[in-house]
Amino acid sequence: MRAILSFSFFLFSGMLFSQITVKITSVSSNTLSNDPIYLAGNVNNWNPGNDSFKFTKQANSTYLLRLNSFPNPLEYKITRGSWATVEGNERGQYISNRKSTPSKGDTIFITVKGWEDLGSGSWSTASPNVSVLQSNFWMPQLKRSRKIWVYLPPDYTNSTKKYPVIYMHDGQNLFDDAISFSGEWKVDETLDAMHNQGKKVAIVIGIENEGSQRINEYSPWFDSQYGGGDGEAYISFIKNTLKPFVDNTYRTFTEPDQTAIGGSSMGGLISFYAALKYPETFGKSAVFSPSFPIFNQAYPFASSVSFSSNSRMYLLAGGGEASISAGSQKMNKQMLDSGFNANNLNLKIVSSGSHNEAFWSSEFKAAFVWLFNETIADIQNNMYLEDSFRIWPNPGNNLIHIACPEKLKDFSLEIITPNGQIVYKNESINTNTIESENWPQGIYFLNFKSGSFSQKIRWVKN
Repeated sequence: MRAILSFSFFLFSGMLFSQITVKITSVSSNTLSNDPIYLAGNVNNWNPGNDSFKFTKQANSTYLLRLNSFPNPLEYKITRGSWATVEGNERGQYISNRKSTPSKGDTIFITVKGWEDLGSGSWSTASPNVSVLQSNFWMPQLKRSRKIWVYLPPDYTNSTKKYPVIYMHDGQNLFDDAISFSGEWKVDETLDAMHNQGKKVAIVIGIENEGSQRINEYSPWFDSQYGGGDGEAYISFIKNTLKPFVDNTYRTFTEPDQTAIGGSSMGGLISFYAALKYPETFGKSAVFSPSFPIFNQAYPFASSVSFSSNSRMYLLAGGGEASISAGSQKMNKQMLDSGFNANNLNLKIVSSGSHNEAFWSSEFKAAFVWLFNETIADIQNNMYLEDSFRIWPNPGNNLIHIACPEKLKDFSLEIITPNGQIVYKNESINTNTIESENWPQGIYFLNFKSGSFSQKIRWVKN
């Protein structure tokens, strides 16, 4: 929740001084009778446990809160005192902010169907190739530990290839709605789909935030109102502790042009900082809705560093976050005026974009493709391929069409089912069409080889 709400207080419209009533007609059955219930929104700087916005429980088990002044439109959520105990749907899954445009004397009737912390825990939207790297990964630079997630490409266990790596913040929001605090980015679904289309993907390392330390860790600069100041130590942890561990544990390309860092809101700010401060480590960055309006120390910082000519940065903002869009455009101009390679800086303002995970999720694929479109490659025994095999249509029917890189005129191909049955094998092939009319519907794996190069692609027959 915190990531989606970080900037809502910039968007206040005039406060109205006409009393309205918010009435909760029913709450989820797993709500304890003595649980306090609060309203958090743009009426109180999104404070999830402000006693001035605590509901009063009625004899009939409804809850009442009267607001004497409020912004219009009113945007809010219901909590039990913290963002860890925010309302959700029937399964405890994330729901969007509530929005109302009340008039004087109105009563807003709502129901609370569930709580994010009281979900059943029996469901998950994460892909099978997402797992916990460590539940309590020690951060020596910060003297605390953190849960770390890892996404491995679908073909990781069945190949010897190396992969680029993306380090991403707010790790609980990347892969799984069941644990997200404001909706997930669908990073795993996006990369799985790209892989199934024959496109190259990357390993993703998701670093969970710790709510109370999020702003502190995601800004290298201190602000008397909001905090910050631990960002340098946090990035040092990623650079000097986590990355070496990942590179020693998985088959990764370690070079800066194969290493990205990314995040949104405060996560965008710290990604921006890391990319400019340590271009020898993070050659690429996805900077989504960065918090420049709060930590405007980013502007003099950007003027003080020497830009790497090879760094690539994808800078994203939405029209629904006006101050962030303006700040991003200002930073884009400043960086270009200061000599950042114009071909390597991509500013994208999406008029319909708002400060939330749904927006960032919708833009993740575009950012990934732009950041890596010149450098992701299969490299096996010093063999560089500017492109890899492509198969279409996928899913398909009776014919498989194959496109082969120019550098690989001849190759061998083996097509197998998930249980290992070989349905096609040819040791020397240069055709671009395979007949599959007699094969049953289902999933097949196409294993291409040419010298020391190999690639495995998943194909589905309808």
